[in-house]
Amino acid sequence: MDRAKIFRYELRRVALSKPFIFITAVTLVYAAYLLKTEVMFGYADTAPFSPWSFLAYLCRLLPFLCAAMLFFVSRQLAPREKAVETLASATPTPGYVRKGIKLGTIAVAFLCAALLVLLAYALFCVIQFQYTGLGWMWPLAVLVVLPALFFYMGVGLWLGKVHHNLVYLLLALLFFAAFAGFSMPPAVDLFGNAILAGAQSAA
Repeated sequence: MDRAKIFRYELRRVALSKPFIFITAVTLVYAAYLLKTEVMFGYADTAPFSPWSFLAYLCRLLPFLCAAMLFFVSRQLAPREKAVETLASATPTPGYVRKGIKLGTIAVAFLCAALLVLLAYALFCVIQFQYTGLGWMWPLAVLVVLPALFFYMGVGLWLGKVHHNLVYLLLALLFFAAFAGFSMPPAVDLFGNAILAGAQSAA
C-alpha cells in the first residue's frame, strides 16, 4: 500500500468517524447560535462583519475544534492502536512514516472542521448583510488556527507518551479554561484571545 493510499484511508477513518462527525456537528450548531445571538449585534460596538466580531467568534469556537483533534490524538496513542501498529510494522512503509501520516490526517481533519466554521461566518455575512469584503478574514484565521493546531497537538503528543488518558485530562482542562468564566494571564493565550486584544488596542 503506497503512502497516498494510506493517507486517504486514515483521513476517511478520522473524518467519517462518528465522534468526529458528532463534535463537528456540535461545533457548527454552537457557531449558528453565536452568529444569531452575539455576532449579529457585533463585538464591542463593532459591526458583525468586522475583524473584532470575527475573532471573538473564532476564539469561542476554537476549544471545540481543538477538542476534536485531541480526541483523535489520544486514540492514536491508545493501547489498541499500538497493537494495530505492531501488525502494520510488517508492511514496507516505515513506522515513522505511518505515524506522520496518521498525525497529518488528524491535522487535515482539524483544518477542514475549521474551514466549515469560517464558511459559516462568511455565509452569515453575505446572506444577512450582503457583505462580501471578507479578504481580511483568512489571514486572521491563519494567525489563530495554526498556532492552536501545533500547540495542542504537540502538548497532546507529549502527554500521550506518559499515558494516553492524560490527553483527555487536557481536553477537560481546555473546556474548563474556555468556559469557567475566569480570566487567564495575558501571557497565556490558549484560544487566540491575545490577537483579539491586540486588534482592539490597535483600533
